[in-house]
Amino acid sequence: MTRPDNLNLEIESDAVFFVKDSFVSIGKEEIKFLKDKVLHNDRKSIRLCMHTSINDCVHEMFILHSQQTYIRPHKHPNKDVSYHIIEGIADMVVFNEEGVIVDVIPMGEYGMGRYFYYRFNEVYYYAPLVRSDFLLFHETIDGPFRPSDTIYAPWAVVGEDPREVAQFQKELVSKVDDYLHSSMRP
Repeated sequence: MTRPDNLNLEIESDAVFFVKDSFVSIGKEEIKFLKDKVLHNDRKSIRLCMHTSINDCVHEMFILHSQQTYIRPHKHPNKDVSYHIIEGIADMVVFNEEGVIVDVIPMGEYGMGRYFYYRFNEVYYYAPLVRSDFLLFHETIDGPFRPSDTIYAPWAVVGEDPREVAQFQKELVSKVDDYLHSSMRP
């Protein structure tokens, strides 16, 4: 699919686009564009950045993950992060320093009976576990973006070996399911 006519995009990579317009509207056509693109990149994840630069103080992004997306558990010290689910289902998994699950937030679009919004302002490792074909959410995080501001969990697989990722994801699904069945979460 070609890029939507109403978006002036700067292509950072096959997974990152910056909107270069001062007025932006996002609708079905733009989401279809993202869904078409997400299936053709290695990470199976794509982001449409509403901020104009990695140096902006606030970063707003529409992020789309496919069910095959692996998000390595990570944390952002000294940054506030929020997710607002637009489409799909995920479990936001929160871990302590040792990799033990301390919370699971069942998330989905508004009206599903799941949480549709969350915000962190404390430092925990976290990762969304996608449970639907696609997960579309609006993320807001403090900028500027510096790779060193993201700390990846040392106990999680890096993500380069598909077999390791598949095994880690399988074990994570089992642990999350056990956690949800033993807790009072919806």
